[in-house]
Amino acid sequence: MGTAYGDQIIRGVAECIRASLRTGEQVYRIIGDEYLVFLRTLRALSFCRDIIKSNCEAVIRL
Repeated sequence: MGTAYGDQIIRGVAECIRASLRTGEQVYRIIGDEYLVFLRTLRALSFCRDIIKSNCEAVIRL
């Protein structure tokens, strides 16, 4: 599959994460397949879990 395919997957994951965020929130690729997400506010831990679950489900569909 090669490097080009891997890069496509990494970009797809970043887009999935970005799509789940609200206006003003940001996602950064740190290295490899690690991402950092800045949220505006975190009202409850359940909100963070919902974002993570949504992202995992989106990545599975890639």
